[in-house]
Amino acid sequence: MSLKKFVVDYIEGKSPNRWVGYLLFFFSKLFYLAIGIRNLAFDARILPIKRFSKPVVSIGNIVAGGTGKTPLVLHLAKELSKTKKVAILSRGYLGALERAFPSVCINKLKEATSNIVGDEPFLYLTHLPQVDIWVGKNRLSSAKQAIENGAEILLLDDGMQFRSLHRDVDIAVVDSKDPWGGNHYLPRGFLRDSPKRLKNVDLLVLSHTENFEHYKEVEKEIRKISSAPITATHFIMKGDIPHKKAGVFCGIGKPQRFLHNLQKDEVEIVDTLLCVDHEIPAKQTLEIFAKACQNKGAECLLCTEKDFVKIPQNLETCIPIVCVKIELEFVSGKNFLDTSIERLK
Repeated sequence: MSLKKFVVDYIEGKSPNRWVGYLLFFFSKLFYLAIGIRNLAFDARILPIKRFSKPVVSIGNIVAGGTGKTPLVLHLAKELSKTKKVAILSRGYLGALERAFPSVCINKLKEATSNIVGDEPFLYLTHLPQVDIWVGKNRLSSAKQAIENGAEILLLDDGMQFRSLHRDVDIAVVDSKDPWGGNHYLPRGFLRDSPKRLKNVDLLVLSHTENFEHYKEVEKEIRKISSAPITATHFIMKGDIPHKKAGVFCGIGKPQRFLHNLQKDEVEIVDTLLCVDHEIPAKQTLEIFAKACQNKGAECLLCTEKDFVKIPQNLETCIPIVCVKIELEFVSGKNFLDTSIERLK
């Protein structure tokens, strides 16, 4: 078991051990202190913030993993690219190009795979051929090059903690089922930034909102901290989802959300193989899992798009793998998001 999975299991209550808890709590206090000092340094302009000539829209969050940024980035890029030349600035987390300097426009690569560019940039490239996708940890380099190549609007993916780049529209995505990441900072919980940061955003987008009543409940909590406009969303499954027995594997943040949505769509899940965010089971592990699921009556394996793009090309399973696509659907407050988009067109 990897250290990352061990920590995630503890946070989710799967590995109760008070000594581990004490250790993680200690490190979470150090993380909280470091984040606080860093934010104060940016607020006081001790650390510089670079402004570019083109508008920047930041989409980020204060909680690690599984909040639903990617579908929102796809939606914004699709809408804005109807009238403007849009570029997405992505770190390319765990891809070979993550530490590239200068940054790389992956649209121009002869070969782009999720291993090279990262799973999220690869998804953007697949869905948005009209949008330039710039990958590299230094998003200042990405912004500069994107503008030099004609970009009129920059979308800063996972941008809340990248404060070195000025943003004209700051959007925070909040998981309505766990807004505060278990009320602890990493690594004891999932908080990666102070909830106070939500005070200064231009728009809050709630994800995983069950219905309007659920939205109103979460809104009460949010209003204790932020008065920003709120757009409430949830995700719907797209395409032909087999309403039959299936095994499920995925390496995403908060995989329980995915499993819950499948069960709502009347999929009978016979077994699961869950990895930590951005990871995928090894080829042999997947083949063994497929066989075990077939023995339990499964007719296929299901996974998300982020997982599907990472599947080894030479993988051979005894039952087919079906990619489940999701799409953003609005519960309330879509007009606030539309207004933010119209300001930039």
